[in-house]
Amino acid sequence: MENIKLINSIKNGFTAAEMATSLGIHDLDLYQHINKLEGSGYALSRNYFSDGNFKYTFKANDPSNEKKINIITKPNEQDVRILCMSDLHYTSSYENNDMIHKAYDYAKRNGIKLIFLCGDILQGTFGHNEFNFLPGEDQIKRFLTDFPYDNDILIFGVGGDHDESIYHKYYVNPIDVITKTRHNIVIPNYKYASLRIKDADIVLKHIQKDTRSTGYPSVPVEAPLTYEVLIEGHHHDYEFEDNVNRININIPTTSDIHSTMNGFVDLKLKFNVNHLIKVESDFITYINGNEVKLVHNAGNIMFKDRTVDNVQEFNHRKVSNPYKPTIIEDNTQEIDKLKKDLSDTKNKLSNVIVEKETLESDKVDLIEKNKDLSTTIETLESDKERLEETIKSVKYDKNKKDSKIEELERENKRVFDSNRQLTSNNKELKDSNNELRNSNQELLKELNEYKKKLKEYENGMVTPVTTQVIEEPVVVNEELDKVVEETAKAMIIAKKQELTKEEMITFRAARIEEFKKFLKKEDKEKLRDEFLQKVEEFNEEPVKEENFNDDDFVDKMCDVMDNVSMELSGDAEKKRIKKVNRTIAKGKRVVNSQMSKQDRINELLKNKKR
Repeated sequence: MENIKLINSIKNGFTAAEMATSLGIHDLDLYQHINKLEGSGYALSRNYFSDGNFKYTFKANDPSNEKKINIITKPNEQDVRILCMSDLHYTSSYENNDMIHKAYDYAKRNGIKLIFLCGDILQGTFGHNEFNFLPGEDQIKRFLTDFPYDNDILIFGVGGDHDESIYHKYYVNPIDVITKTRHNIVIPNYKYASLRIKDADIVLKHIQKDTRSTGYPSVPVEAPLTYEVLIEGHHHDYEFEDNVNRININIPTTSDIHSTMNGFVDLKLKFNVNHLIKVESDFITYINGNEVKLVHNAGNIMFKDRTVDNVQEFNHRKVSNPYKPTIIEDNTQEIDKLKKDLSDTKNKLSNVIVEKETLESDKVDLIEKNKDLSTTIETLESDKERLEETIKSVKYDKNKKDSKIEELERENKRVFDSNRQLTSNNKELKDSNNELRNSNQELLKELNEYKKKLKEYENGMVTPVTTQVIEEPVVVNEELDKVVEETAKAMIIAKKQELTKEEMITFRAARIEEFKKFLKKEDKEKLRDEFLQKVEEFNEEPVKEENFNDDDFVDKMCDVMDNVSMELSGDAEKKRIKKVNRTIAKGKRVVNSQMSKQDRINELLKNKKR
């Protein structure tokens, strides 16, 4: 099942990163699955791309020993940037793992997807501290563990004489183990490796023959002579040589062995369409922890018309693999610093212990003083709390008192305004009472006089005289008097039945009597019953007692009186009489309003007394 998934991923053209994501495994674990697939008899080859990706493809068995590697680019890719390192000498006491990590970080920051390693990756079996060399397998394991990894970067290299010494002494081929374990690292051969980018032939080279390496036959191997760029290790120092259409570059060591200045090279290949035209090289190092571009060189390459078969369009998907590893950081310097800090801390601790013994005698006195101070502080804290409570209480009482004073001041002002208003109302009320009292007395006196004359008239004691002028009694309510007079005149003018002066006075007295009955509240119920009876007598629509108020009662009574008046007058004067009766009703409502006002004044006086 596992092989089927791998085979389908390869057939679908997945990159290595995409295959790991689709299978849900770590990028580094993918190589183990590929190795098992090859062990099952499948022949695979790899296609490498300039953006750091690579793909597996199936191939037929090829008996040739062709080691040239094609790096596929896009047709419009005019600049290819490569970071070059050499002579790492892993496991040597002079290795500089910090410089390697800085080089890898430089590549990540500058978007460099290709790295060239120019030999002597491991220390091997000879050189400095020969008696402290690790076994070959341990050196390989150490490299695979400590060398940085990122699946966006492809690494191409060549084996050096130190690496080859492990193969001949321990029968373990380090470059083969590294290439099969880390598929993003490709080291096809010792001494040299051939690569091709667009139409440019590039050779990675290490020393051809080393007389120092003993214990195995030394077979000289010559690198190809046809190339545009030769990138060589072993010399440990940087050098740039322009040899007319051929550029030779010596890559400095990253270690501290036989070097005036260690570092790495930032190599730029510039193309015109698919033809190499220029090579630029920058020597990068670090001085006092600061990144420095120490040397910049450039060389031109004459245009050559060659067939290019390693250019194609490619669009690799961006994948998010939760198992994608990050670059392994080298914490050696941090560990050394922590060890030094630990040593310094131990020394300080010893000094502190000595000082502690010296100050131990003073400790008891300080404890006693501390107890006394604690007691004093507790007392002060308690006093402080009591003072704070007292202050809060005083502030509360003050606020309460201020609020009460403001409330009393508002109440006094309200009472003062009420008194002033009551005084004005009392004066007005007294004047109204006096006026009403005088009016009532005169009206009562006049009413009694009218009743007396009416009785005499009914008994035949008074003979009506048309021309007799009777002095009219004075009525305080001038408006009422005027209305009654106008009514009498209207009734005299009516020719249906003329009224004498005495008759007009009698009619007026009757109307005033009705008005006085309305003013007497104790007689209102009796007056209401009489009114209802009169309504029925004049064929009016019956009105229930609960359906009208005092104002309605007055209006209805006026309507009844209108009907009585109309029986004694002509039709021409009906409108005038009705208007007169409405005026009388208005006067009644004014009196009723004055009585309500008097009730309100009495209520205010009661409240003031309370």
